[in-house]
Amino acid sequence: MGLNFLSKGRWQPAPGASDHALQERFGAHFPQLFAYVRAGVEDDARARDIVVEAFCRTFARCPGVPDGEFRLVLFSLARGLCRSAGKGRVDSALNSRERDVLSLLFDAQLSRGEIGHLLEVKERAVTAALVGGLRKLRATPPAALAAHLRLT
Repeated sequence: MGLNFLSKGRWQPAPGASDHALQERFGAHFPQLFAYVRAGVEDDARARDIVVEAFCRTFARCPGVPDGEFRLVLFSLARGLCRSAGKGRVDSALNSRERDVLSLLFDAQLSRGEIGHLLEVKERAVTAALVGGLRKLRATPPAALAAHLRLT
């Protein structure tokens, strides 16, 4: 997916923002952002819409910020959009904090520090949610886990 959504009038680049720089950021962050959003919604089309909206809003709000800050704003906006859209998948074994931490760590590939900043909690709380979530998933029978992940 490229930046062709920009030409449809949804977003206009800030003055001085180069198309090349925007394409680099889009390419660098799209795979992880899509994986994170897709883990929380029912289908690819809905996930793409949320990802595009998150990029549009982040490009409009933060065109010239350093990449680390851009990434946090991008994932924060995507997280909010997923919540407002209503997440389609629910792990009954995991609470919402555990789901968020596991998805941000494994799907989005954010560090524990970045996750803590994004969720506005200490890194120790992120670690506790990670350990608790992984413990619950390990205790889940393989058939139930495979059914949830749609592997069967």
